[in-house]
Amino acid sequence: MKIEKDELTKIEMGEILDAATENDLIPKCRSFLNRHSGEIVHFFDDDDDAAAANWSVTDNEKTRSRVQTTPALWVEIPKLFTSGPASSNLVNAELIRDFLKDHGIEAILAV
Repeated sequence: MKIEKDELTKIEMGEILDAATENDLIPKCRSFLNRHSGEIVHFFDDDDDAAAANWSVTDNEKTRSRVQTTPALWVEIPKLFTSGPASSNLVNAELIRDFLKDHGIEAILAV
């Protein structure tokens, strides 16, 4: 079945690049992509880590619960990049496209 362009999930390129980049300030933060809506969420497994990073523990719990109660909707975004000098946008976009393809997600990467 061919999916029309209007039906593809829209994912913000900057947002997924941020989620896929190692961050020394909050290294224990995990990021997930909703495979249908393109929404990206972040949470800590440990609420103490969320509090230490000045995140709302309540919001952290809610987000973690959303992902854990509907795991088929979410795919964890791996840390593909380091927070050093940026690679070329074409290389980054290609790595993101490979990640999406590996998880069977057809999407438009919006700039």
